[in-house]
Amino acid sequence: MNKEESVELFKKILNDNNKSITKSRMIVFNNLLENSNQSLYEINKKTKSEINRSSLYRIIEMFEDLGVVEKKPIGWKYRIELSDIFINHHHHITCRTCQKVLVAESSPDLEKIIDDIAGKVNYSLQKHQVEISGICPACQKNSNN
Repeated sequence: MNKEESVELFKKILNDNNKSITKSRMIVFNNLLENSNQSLYEINKKTKSEINRSSLYRIIEMFEDLGVVEKKPIGWKYRIELSDIFINHHHHITCRTCQKVLVAESSPDLEKIIDDIAGKVNYSLQKHQVEISGICPACQKNSNN
């Protein structure tokens, strides 16, 4: 989905839920379109000249309620990411040393395994995420020096 289609879908979601399309909401959404996987701290840092922190938190909470974003746990913290309706389904791999988070594209084989696991315990799978952690190449290199 391109940026224009994403913005139109976002506006439709707001309209369908009787929410106004405000400047602040558009700023946060466009920020997430540019870099979907961010902490609240990072989003606040990028938008604080235009949106105060309490408004940002309310916007993110509303976006989560509307299914626009998801909070993705990374260790004991979480990051904010646009939901699968805006971006391709994927997982994350996190460096345990520097905390860098990379997108790990999903595969049909992995998705089948996840479906099989849910089926074995009679769950109707709604959504899932796979958390992978390790040490990135840069941190491996630095630890060898």
